[in-house]
Amino acid sequence: MEERGARREGDDDTSMKFLKWSLAAVVLLAALAYAGIVGTLYAGQRALIFRPDATRVDPAAVGLARAREVALNPSGAPLLIGWRVAEADARRPVILYLHGNAANLGRRARRFEALTRGGDGLLAVSWRGYGGSEGEPSEAGFHEDVAAALAFLRAEGVTPDRIILYGESLGAGMAVMTAARLAEAGTPVRALILDSPYESIAAIAAERYWWAPVHFLMRDPFRADRAAPKVRQPVFAVHCREDWLTPYDGARRLMGLLAGPTRLLTIDRRCHVPTLGGAGMEAMMAFLAEHLPPSR
Repeated sequence: MEERGARREGDDDTSMKFLKWSLAAVVLLAALAYAGIVGTLYAGQRALIFRPDATRVDPAAVGLARAREVALNPSGAPLLIGWRVAEADARRPVILYLHGNAANLGRRARRFEALTRGGDGLLAVSWRGYGGSEGEPSEAGFHEDVAAALAFLRAEGVTPDRIILYGESLGAGMAVMTAARLAEAGTPVRALILDSPYESIAAIAAERYWWAPVHFLMRDPFRADRAAPKVRQPVFAVHCREDWLTPYDGARRLMGLLAGPTRLLTIDRRCHVPTLGGAGMEAMMAFLAEHLPPSR
């Protein structure tokens, strides 16, 4: 009897050890799988954010005959290009257009034509890695691209107080951060127009990949929310209520952080980067006319 009891006790110990080792193996495998998924997400994050079309397009070929391609970096290497539409006269504002995460300038030609139809100037930056510009996209690189564009305009005699920053989608965060930086330097821009803005790319990613430590992994967080309180210039924004890419609630929160006069035009449909029709363009122009001094 004693031998049977001892044997049963030994069998129980062996079973418990096996169960513990099995559970430990499952936990270890799950941890390794999780680490692998998170590592893949970290390694591929820029491919998720940036979707460049590197095709170089002649503005005249897409119906923008008034535009010319310009090189924005003085050295010419790496090549950074933009499209420049001259303003009707030296009193008119110049729109510095910062596009979104996909396609190239050619896909935005109709918008550029509409924005400059009244005589305002335009400089549209083709981000590094996009349509004719060399290099790899990154947030740090985009800041360098904006600096090159501002230097180009300064060399043409265009001061920041004549510049309207137009940020589209991903470019909206860049517009807010650029405006904040220039305000801190004592050279504020004239105004901002934001199309499909957001608080930060980190916040969007954290909501989408809630199971990953996104805020620790992001290489390009685009924290427009941190810059917004420093922006005192008028800001007009347009956003789709059912935007699947940059959530509408994030845009509302960003607008609440801005320190100057704002207006958020809401498009009541499912879309992203909506076409500004006649009514939208009129609303934008009315807002700017209300809050900006006349061009001198």
